[in-house]
Amino acid sequence: MTNHTNQHEEFEELCSLAAGGFASAAELARLENHLKDCSSCLKFFQEMTEMTSLLRLQAEAIFTPDAAMDAAENSHPSSNKNCSGR
Repeated sequence: MTNHTNQHEEFEELCSLAAGGFASAAELARLENHLKDCSSCLKFFQEMTEMTSLLRLQAEAIFTPDAAMDAAENSHPSSNKNCSGR
């Protein structure tokens, strides 16, 4: 059982790498072969891929140049409409 658990931990790590775009070609091939026969790892990979996509979308929304400029302008004291003008 320990060997099976260690193997799944290894494939879960590969799922994370692949979902983030950091797995090598050899790692991807190995993972794809494993996912054909392992429904629990396939489910984990799908969840990681979905989560990674959502995080990328959020990061893009936050870190676009326009969003960065808006954040900088809104954090500057002179742009504060409620400020007493000091």
